[in-house]
Amino acid sequence: MQPKISIITPSYNQGQYIEQTITSIINQNYSNLEYIIIDGGSTDNTVDIIKKYEKHIAYWVSEPDKGQSHAINKGIAVATGDVFNWINSDDYLAPGALELVGNYFMDKELDVLCTASQLFNSSGNIRVNGFTDVRKSLYELLNSTGLNQQGMYWRMDKIKRLNGVNTAFYYSMDLDLWKRFLLTYGKEHTKYDERITSFFRLHNESKTGNDFDVNFSFFEKENNAALRQYAAFAGANYLKGIEYLYPIADNKLSLIKPVSELPINTIKSWLTDLFYKKARTYFFAEEFKPAYYLLNLIDKQYLPEEETRNFSSYMRWSLLKSWF
Repeated sequence: MQPKISIITPSYNQGQYIEQTITSIINQNYSNLEYIIIDGGSTDNTVDIIKKYEKHIAYWVSEPDKGQSHAINKGIAVATGDVFNWINSDDYLAPGALELVGNYFMDKELDVLCTASQLFNSSGNIRVNGFTDVRKSLYELLNSTGLNQQGMYWRMDKIKRLNGVNTAFYYSMDLDLWKRFLLTYGKEHTKYDERITSFFRLHNESKTGNDFDVNFSFFEKENNAALRQYAAFAGANYLKGIEYLYPIADNKLSLIKPVSELPINTIKSWLTDLFYKKARTYFFAEEFKPAYYLLNLIDKQYLPEEETRNFSSYMRWSLLKSWF
């Protein structure tokens, strides 16, 4: 039997788009689909459209909630599938997407499948988003802000162990979930397929707006706050390094804890690698003060073995040059 796929659609006042979302999912003809819609109490025609298709919907509700992240977690709480993704109420799936996903997850060891999405607006297609490329190294993925949530399918039990998404995040809950997953489980059981499985709509009424670049500062502040959460989990020096490298952050979000336990040694190894590489970049640019600052935060036991012999010379030269 094909694995059960739970698709959750968080929704609020997207009546002009949600019918396309719904039909793109229920018309997949996938044999083991669980479709869930969590609506935030829409006041437009959304509920009428949901009722039109409710015989194909495993569970739906329309009631006030605390936003998209809260709606996703409400859906996760009632979902019973083996595999999970959320598709927003202004996006839609490509034909055959769930058959592709189901075939991959016949492999019981697979945790995450990353595929591509087509970004489009009222003028037509913009570009293909394939940012979540798990062919990269673990540290490259942890350092990246690129993500394609619409094309990511997760093993449900892993998501539930991570306590779903962090409802404190409005823009970057998907990136936080991905990084907490990588820190907890690594990337050994992930796969990448470059085929397009979804279409992501950019429009002025969505929180993303019609242009990612215009709204990037909101994502940046939340992502940097998440980095501070992870760093604080590992210790004061790691937090200092992240605050130094990424000074722009939502300070209120920075003070809360991650919503799942994280392996401290993995965080320390990752951030040591990050600080060391940043220090080397500063060093070779002859910016010795920031190089020395970052090097001074590093616990050498987490340095790769081949780099430990270079560490002392970088420290010595950075300190010497900082005097001039």
